[in-house]
Amino acid sequence: MSYTMASFSSILRNSIPRTVFAHARQTHVQILIHGLSHDVTLQTDLLLAYSRGSILNARKLFDRMLERNMHSWNIMISASVQNSMHNDALNVFHELRNSGMTPDHYTFPPVLKACAGIGDVSLGLVLHCMEIKLGFENYLVVGSSVLDFYSKCGNLNDARIIFTGTLTRMKSSEEIAINKTFKDPRRCKFCGKKSYHDVRNYP
Repeated sequence: MSYTMASFSSILRNSIPRTVFAHARQTHVQILIHGLSHDVTLQTDLLLAYSRGSILNARKLFDRMLERNMHSWNIMISASVQNSMHNDALNVFHELRNSGMTPDHYTFPPVLKACAGIGDVSLGLVLHCMEIKLGFENYLVVGSSVLDFYSKCGNLNDARIIFTGTLTRMKSSEEIAINKTFKDPRRCKFCGKKSYHDVRNYP
């Protein structure tokens, strides 16, 4: 049984882009035949394969999943953004929050990109506070997405503050330290820290 699961997983993960959808469909049939349709790891691998070839099939599979791990949520959010389906990506993010699961540092970059895509500055600011509260401010992938969000939304002043507040010392190849000193003394009700943006009127 474990060998079969490993084989299916390998096929799904190693399919090249131009054949990934065909392999996903064929492997999906075999997964059903072998009674492995409820295995969350295989379902997640299958979701990733479908997301590379057909966002619609990926969404159908995602909606039918009885169990979702953090990776499956992030796959669906990222796939939606990659297909310029920004509102769908944000809807999936809200579903994630309502499920009781906590976003990880891979969740924020595509969600912030979705906010920029539809011009939802208010939600982007809340997300910025949320990632600070969760302790992700020092992750390079998150810091870069925050900077990109402010830049795309035309908030160049805040983008400059974030950029100039970035410390040069690298904690690791994926982490940077971001300056925590902001110009506005008000404390954000989301992250509890002093913030340079006014979040008093945000829900």
